[in-house]
Amino acid sequence: IGTLTINGNYTSNSNSTLEIELDPATTSLLQINGNGTIAGGLRIVANNGVYTAKKYTIVNATGGLTGAFSNISSNFSTSTRPRSVSFRLGMTERAIKLSAINGSSRLLPSGLRSWNRSWKNMLQKVKVMSV
Repeated sequence: IGTLTINGNYTSNSNSTLEIELDPATTSLLQINGNGTIAGGLRIVANNGVYTAKKYTIVNATGGLTGAFSNISSNFSTSTRPRSVSFRLGMTERAIKLSAINGSSRLLPSGLRSWNRSWKNMLQKVKVMSV
């Protein structure tokens, strides 16, 4: 877990996957000191621990963000995922945030096909979303 800083503009291609490591206290961060264009996949790699309600910034771009992830995956399985926490992904003009929310029974399901499509459609239709 750490911060990768890019001084300048950043463009990911459709074949790329941004891998973000997550634990209860913090997460990896892609810090772009410029404009960011997002494409390709997002993979969340969560470490063991007790997750509580929290917002994690996983991408921050000082010049703004455009684009969307084409697919989202994780290392969670139905036997290991916490049942009392769900995760939501949101995008603002300058950041992509992952929010852990208590009290829900769903967390990055292992069968991600329909979930991927719904997130892809949401992120493409709603370029700016309050998280």
